[in-house]
Amino acid sequence: MNLSAELDLVPFEKREQVKESFMNLVERDLLCNRLNSKWRNTERPTSCLNITFIMKDKRKIVQIQFVKEEIFKTVEQQAEILFPNRKWRMFCGFKNEENIEFTNSEQLRESIRQSPMIRLSYLFIRLERSDDDSRNCSIS
Repeated sequence: MNLSAELDLVPFEKREQVKESFMNLVERDLLCNRLNSKWRNTERPTSCLNITFIMKDKRKIVQIQFVKEEIFKTVEQQAEILFPNRKWRMFCGFKNEENIEFTNSEQLRESIRQSPMIRLSYLFIRLERSDDDSRNCSIS
């Protein structure tokens, strides 16, 4: 994976900032040290995650902050914000793992990947409309 491919994992509006940080390794190391010391000083450390939500006809990339134990709830809420008025089932969006449905935080955490150059945490999530949601739709 090259730098350009890794930057495609970041929301468009944040790509330049991520690229600049990567190019200046000293700044990056200082930022990591600052974040790590910040994390150690909090009771509930947060992490940054770039998520690509995938549907049949669209993709949406977002960056979220999450608490390890609450990642499922956070990601579920983000899907509802991006694609409102529907209930969604979340599946892994990586090849060869498409049939894995996410139902808890542990499954999501285990599927997070890290890019080799920039060390971005990222996840592809395929959204499918929930059966419960389609039964609740009224046809007039």
